[in-house]
Amino acid sequence: FHFSNQGNVSRLEIINEILAITGKKKSIDVISVKNDFFKLSAKRPINTNLISSKFSNFFNVPIPYWKDELFTCLRN
Repeated sequence: FHFSNQGNVSRLEIINEILAITGKKKSIDVISVKNDFFKLSAKRPINTNLISSKFSNFFNVPIPYWKDELFTCLRN
């Protein structure tokens, strides 16, 4: 099974959300860069979103939205 929370999010969006939740958004500047900035040896796919519907259907569990779970994780 693949598993991730509901919704699509980029690495930049998740970093910015973490900074906002933790109150550090104003003190840290994060910029967007292309994948080739990192000089990775393997080519990366454009879309790396996971689809968790098979997991959710098989185990009959709802999957929460990523922002809600991130907030819960960082606040606990």
